Amino acid sequence: MNIYLQGTIPTHHESFTLRFSMGQQEGSDVAFHMKACYDGRDRVVFNSYEAGAWMEEELKKEMPFPPGELFMLNVEVHEKEYQVLVNGSPFYNFTHRLPLGQVNQLRVDGDITVSNICICSRDSV
Repeated sequence: MNIYLQGTIPTHHESFTLRFSMGQQEGSDVAFHMKACYDGRDRVVFNSYEAGAWMEEELKKEMPFPPGELFMLNVEVHEKEYQVLVNGSPFYNFTHRLPLGQVNQLRVDGDITVSNICICSRDSV
């Protein structure tokens, strides 16, 4: 499966998140959490949330989403990992920590304007 998101970051911004969750309720497990943080130490944090607790976070000290510029974020879901690409270039690989088959919600929050989003099987791309 591939998730494509095209968007821009507004001039006034703090962060945005992309999550693949295992439920719609507050406190549901989160298999994939990506948060772009703009606080002077610009970075992208990757994590998962299980049984009421965040797991060990992984972070990339690089910001591929400059404010005001259109970008394409692609998350390729593979058997063992999520491969994150930005504007067609590999950015980060996040190993699955929770069962992929239980993910049933995609959520985008924060300071981002989403132009397009597509959830596609690899065969249809």
